[in-house]
Amino acid sequence: MFSKSVEDLTSDIRKHGAKEVELIGKRRAAVDRVTAAEGAAGVALLDAAEGESTDKPVAEILRARSEAAAIDVAIRVCRDRRLEAIKGKRAAEALLLQKQAEQLRSQLEALGEKTTRCLGALAELQGMPYSAVPVPTAFGMIPLSAQLQNQIESLEARRRALGGEIPRHGTVDFSEGDATDVAELVAAVLHTEADGPSAEAVIGWANACAGGRQFGASPRRYRLVWQEGVIDAAKSYVYVPSLMVRTVGVTAGTPGFDVSRATFRAPAGWQQPSGSQAQRIRPPEVAAQPEPEPPQAKSPEVAPQPQPQGASQWKDAPRRERDDAPDWVPAPGAGPGARA
Repeated sequence: MFSKSVEDLTSDIRKHGAKEVELIGKRRAAVDRVTAAEGAAGVALLDAAEGESTDKPVAEILRARSEAAAIDVAIRVCRDRRLEAIKGKRAAEALLLQKQAEQLRSQLEALGEKTTRCLGALAELQGMPYSAVPVPTAFGMIPLSAQLQNQIESLEARRRALGGEIPRHGTVDFSEGDATDVAELVAAVLHTEADGPSAEAVIGWANACAGGRQFGASPRRYRLVWQEGVIDAAKSYVYVPSLMVRTVGVTAGTPGFDVSRATFRAPAGWQQPSGSQAQRIRPPEVAAQPEPEPPQAKSPEVAPQPQPQGASQWKDAPRRERDDAPDWVPAPGAGPGARA
C-alpha cells in the first residue's frame, strides 16, 4: 500500500527540514540582491545622461525579484512535501500497528480455541460443565488472554491517534547546555512531526529574543511553544546561564544570582517581518500565565529581625524600585549570614 518504509519517510522529513533551512538562507541572499539592484538602478537613473538607456539595471531588478519569488515557491513546496512525508509516516505506522493487532488477535483466537477444547475435555471427564476462572496470585499475574487483549487495545488506541490530523501544536525544549546556536533549534522544530512554525519564523523569534545581543557559542536553553502553528511568545524563551549576574539577595549581605537577566523573550507586540514564509508571532497576553522560569534555588527562610535605624527610608521608597527587584538565587553555600 505504501511505497516507502517508515525509515525512508523519517529520512524525508529530515531532508525537507534541512532543505527549508537552506532555502531560507538563499532567500535572504536573494532579497539582499534585490535591494542592491534597486539601489544600483536608482543611481544609474540619477546619473544617466540625456537619452541614455537604463534598461540593464532595471532588468537586473526584475531578474533578482524573479529569483526571490522562485525561492519563495520552492520553500512552500518543500514545506508541503515535509508535511506529506509526515502524513505518510503516520499512515505507515498506523498500518504496522494494525498488522500487529491482527497478529495478536489471531493468537487470542487460537488460545480461546485451545481453552475451549480443554474445558470440554474436563467437562466430559467430570460429567459436568466447567468454566475457566483465574486464580488470584500474590504477584498480580493475569491470564495470557487478558494480556493479549490489553495489548490489542493499546495498539488500536495508538493507531486511531495516528489516523487523525497532524498536530498543529507542540513544544521543543533544549535543556541547559544542549544548544549553542539557533540552527539546532530550527532543526529540532522541523524534525518534529507536527505542522509547526516555519524556519524563518523560528529564526525571527530567536532574533527578537536576542534583541541585538550576541550570545556567541554560549550554551543556552531554548523553549519554544506553538499553538495552531503560531509561536506563543508568552510561553517561549531563551535562557543563557553564563549571563546570570551576581547580586545581593533579599536577605542583607546574602550573595545570589539574578536569573531574570539571563532569560530573554520576544517583546510584546513584536511581529514577524513580512515575507511569503513569515508567520505572525502571537504577543504575550496580559492574562496568560507564563511557563515557569528555569529551576532556581530559593532564598533561605530567616526569622524576622529588628529594623535598624533608617530602615523606614526603604519602606517609604517608591513602589517601582521595590517591584522591579530581579529574581534572586542564593549562591552555592551562602547562608543568611554570608557576606558578598
